[in-house]
Amino acid sequence: MRRYFFPIIVAVSCPMFVFCLSLTAIHVQEILDLPRIRFDGNGELLPMPIFEQADYPFRFNKNNRPYILIRKSDVLYGSLKLTSWNENAHVFVYDIQQENIRLQMQYEISSYRCDRQLGIVQKISLIPDSEIKEDITLVLPYVAGMPSSPFSLFAPMKNGVGKEMPNNGEITEWLYYLTGVKPAQEKNLLAIPMMELYPQNTKEDESAARIVFAADPYFSTQFAMPGDMKDGAFRWTCESSKIPFDQPIQRTFTTIFMEGGVEDGLQQFYQTLDIPPGPAWLHDIAMVGYDYLSDKGQGWYKDIDWLTERLPKEDRQRICLALHGWYDILGRYTYNAKTKKLDSQWTAFPNASHCDKKVFPNSVSVDMSQEKVRERLRYAKERGFRVVLYFADGMAICEGAKEEFFIEKILYSGGWQGPDTIGPTHIMNPLHPAVREWFLGYMQALLETYGGYVDGFVWDETFHVDPEHYGTKYAPGYASHAMMTLTRELTESVHRLRPDCVFLASDCLGANGWNFKAPYALMADGTYQDSHCQPAAWPYGIFPNYRNVLWSCNWNPVQHFDWTEIGVRKYQAPVVFTNGWNDDMGFSEMPEATAQKFINLFQERKKIATRLKWIPSGILFQ
Repeated sequence: MRRYFFPIIVAVSCPMFVFCLSLTAIHVQEILDLPRIRFDGNGELLPMPIFEQADYPFRFNKNNRPYILIRKSDVLYGSLKLTSWNENAHVFVYDIQQENIRLQMQYEISSYRCDRQLGIVQKISLIPDSEIKEDITLVLPYVAGMPSSPFSLFAPMKNGVGKEMPNNGEITEWLYYLTGVKPAQEKNLLAIPMMELYPQNTKEDESAARIVFAADPYFSTQFAMPGDMKDGAFRWTCESSKIPFDQPIQRTFTTIFMEGGVEDGLQQFYQTLDIPPGPAWLHDIAMVGYDYLSDKGQGWYKDIDWLTERLPKEDRQRICLALHGWYDILGRYTYNAKTKKLDSQWTAFPNASHCDKKVFPNSVSVDMSQEKVRERLRYAKERGFRVVLYFADGMAICEGAKEEFFIEKILYSGGWQGPDTIGPTHIMNPLHPAVREWFLGYMQALLETYGGYVDGFVWDETFHVDPEHYGTKYAPGYASHAMMTLTRELTESVHRLRPDCVFLASDCLGANGWNFKAPYALMADGTYQDSHCQPAAWPYGIFPNYRNVLWSCNWNPVQHFDWTEIGVRKYQAPVVFTNGWNDDMGFSEMPEATAQKFINLFQERKKIATRLKWIPSGILFQ
């Protein structure tokens, strides 16, 4: 009988937390017969029989109960007030009281076994009795580490590098950054909240034991990776001195013992998100196009006709077109929140005659209606193209959207100015209940009106909300946490319509030196970002979009065709064309030789389906 290794993955996720311990040289039947997890009287997880195996490759950590750290050195375990359990979980409730820190810590642990892994799910809820106004740190020690024998770490770095390094015997610190103070440097900055431990020289060994530590993506998490005979831990600091901590907060941690290589560990992390990957058709797309109401609204049709005449239908199915500029103004998008319906007719680009003509020399106002939008979508779909509809410009709203513009909703001022804005532009606060309600209502109206005519929606400029934004006096808190959960809710709304309908983000990670932006695409079906195909941006989007796709528009596709080539050949990006801004030159307007360059690159790109890969250590494409 074959003998199996079962590595551990520790993951923290907001809806669920799974904790798994790696097993080695244990028969499958033995694993299935393992007893339930056991605890001592204080809630410490006790060793399972598998830890007593002589050839077990991991070292059990006896001190694995969570605790609170204040003022960097005061450790608060609290007193156990309640214990309960059922078939699915054990729950321990601790009362923590010290000076101005008064809260309950609810610690829930469950386990699961499936296929080639064993998991333990740990949820920790912090419930304040009254508002806490000083920083507190939640610490959850890892349940296991490596013995003194040589082992390695795998870290999915923010810059797209899959960093493998031998353990030097000391604890090393790594950070997944989503909320709070910006790190001073990019060193040891993770793209996604997970890491892996495994014996040295077994990175891709499918029979090797592995531990994956993962945390939920909704807050920052520090990973203290264990050294030789030294225990590691998850750490999360709630900056209560900067934001109010008067409502419950839950973190979820998952540890998984499994068998496999680095790739297997990554896939286990994405499963902890409890969000399905995007549909398969996304991976077949080899060209994308963005039309910003070009050529008096006729560029959409002209470019579709040009492509239809030159490409067979099987090729057109591998092209996705984005319809932009169809609405009235930013922050309204034809949605009437009182009636919860979209307008039946309106003027698109209403500010075309007054915007900066040096920037938008060819933009003109266009009469538009629901039926005209549907006709545009049908025109592309009937000719075999995939179509996504522009959802919104991030959290932007212009003052011309008078029904919805209120200073209480604003996070900060500034943003896009163009033919689709009237008055100054501002960025809305996703922490404000009315803002969230508006976006969810708008999405529902959009789905009811156009959902049957599209393959998905693209949310532009999701990078507006930075991790260091703490909200405002009207709606304080971690704005990036609210943006992450809003992205998830919008994606779920689209999936309820049809599982094959997509919602794409636009994080622009790494573009313009934005190396600390938040990976909201983790909650979506992929990325279609406005990074202009800047080569520096591609690596930063790899891990957040790893199981999906990473696309970009290029508003200078002719001038910067070389940027498109870099994306296609080094990062599996699709070929890009745009119309309506900057180069303002779709296929129907390009010289034949120029257009043929795009088509030749498309013919090359369509030969492979998208499967993103991280950058090996020591290699970074320029």
